[in-house]
Amino acid sequence: MSVSKKKAWASGLVLGALMVTPAWAADVLGLRVMLRDDAQVVPALSVKRVTVTGALETALPSGLALGEVRKRIAELRADPAVLWVQPMVAEEAQAAAEPVLGRKLLLRLKSDAAKRAGGLAPEQRLERWEALSGKRLKITRNPDAQTFLLDTVAVVDLKALARRLETDPEVLYADPVIRMHPQRVPSDPLYSLQWNYANSVSGINAPAAWEITTGGLVTVAVVDTGILPHPDLINKTLPGYDMISDPEIALDGDGRDADAFDS
Repeated sequence: MSVSKKKAWASGLVLGALMVTPAWAADVLGLRVMLRDDAQVVPALSVKRVTVTGALETALPSGLALGEVRKRIAELRADPAVLWVQPMVAEEAQAAAEPVLGRKLLLRLKSDAAKRAGGLAPEQRLERWEALSGKRLKITRNPDAQTFLLDTVAVVDLKALARRLETDPEVLYADPVIRMHPQRVPSDPLYSLQWNYANSVSGINAPAAWEITTGGLVTVAVVDTGILPHPDLINKTLPGYDMISDPEIALDGDGRDADAFDS
């Protein structure tokens, strides 16, 4: 997944941007949009759901051509208020439809709802949520006015319960609390030293991208000084070009040529 830090200096300036686009517009069910914290004017969006991390899930009109889907993504990415945009595809929706069995749910109120609630006791809210969900619930933790950790007492489908609770106009989101197990671990022994892969603000937030795709069908163009041999790159490169024109600084001892290996 990544080039060892010893070789990473050779990767330099990345001019190509990765975009995972399904082959057919019908595969795209909607868009997930993250707005910048300091955004003053935000784009008009038909928001269906807010994720735990604050991203907005929006619907797309049915029957859109692939070109229209790409155009909408490009427009949003060009908006200064938008941090990132990603398509929500059919496979993701199928996975989301699968039941998640458990007992714990994390619920967060909208900030204005928490302010309006003021002196509303948690027990009063609990009665409302029990009536809405048809399930017996109890609050196990209430660390602040907006956040509640709920226990369903009996094992239930947490996803279905979360969807019912999210129909409450004062609820920002409800999310199952489940035990997660690592499925993929980067093989690079120096991965922990490469903050730029994991950081979601000043880096590329690679772990979140790897949950969508590991890049097997994506071609990334890198304009740089060439590459050096590395296990991560075996059988994973296309014919390139050596852009170094000065033999004195070229590691292969010559100028520009069709051999991208600078060694």
